[in-house]
Amino acid sequence: MRICIEKLTGKILEAQSGDAKKGALIANAINAGFSNVDIEEKVVSSEEYQALIDSQITPEQKEKREQSALKFAGVKFEGVLCSAEAEDMWGLSSIKEFISAGNSTPFVFKNGNTLLLTPDNLAAFQAVWIPFRLGFFK
Repeated sequence: MRICIEKLTGKILEAQSGDAKKGALIANAINAGFSNVDIEEKVVSSEEYQALIDSQITPEQKEKREQSALKFAGVKFEGVLCSAEAEDMWGLSSIKEFISAGNSTPFVFKNGNTLLLTPDNLAAFQAVWIPFRLGFFK
């Protein structure tokens, strides 16, 4: 991976993976208004790049990212972490009438966890899962 940094701050101005040619990132930075003496282009490993990115994140940004990651992990219902991805939504929509008709079925979420959905727990599950899913769109 090739990166271009601002020498004074160490801030990453641009990164390219693949076949980025030497000097391409310098040219891009100069075109963006940076002076050639203020920037540096170098090749780094994926681990080095990630360490640089992590070092430039404020504590507030880090906390927000962690909260966002937890948000997408799932919501617990009856001790099962239930994911809420599009595939989960489609699957749950397809079995809703089946369960409402008095049937039960184990539902396997995209995260691999299984929850037995029954006529007795369907409404309580929806009361937890639907607001969680809607939270993705805020």
